[in-house]
Amino acid sequence: MSRYLNNKGYISQKSELKIRDVMERLNYHPNEIARGLAKKKTRTIALIIPDITNPFFQSLSWQLKKLRNRKVQHHPGQHQRRGYGR
Repeated sequence: MSRYLNNKGYISQKSELKIRDVMERLNYHPNEIARGLAKKKTRTIALIIPDITNPFFQSLSWQLKKLRNRKVQHHPGQHQRRGYGR
């Protein structure tokens, strides 16, 4: 399971299918916070703004979120070669 989740090492196609099936049945998604702590690297963006009620900052944060979501869809990162992405 670890090899599959981390895209490291060889995994037979049969094992891949079993793991994917179990993950889907259990609705399992890796905990990104735990993964970040273990790898000492996160994919988190911090945005510090002075006033969220200001329409400019609301729009800015919304546009950044949309851009980030679009990037994630085009570059899912983990499990891309195995077709497992969020």
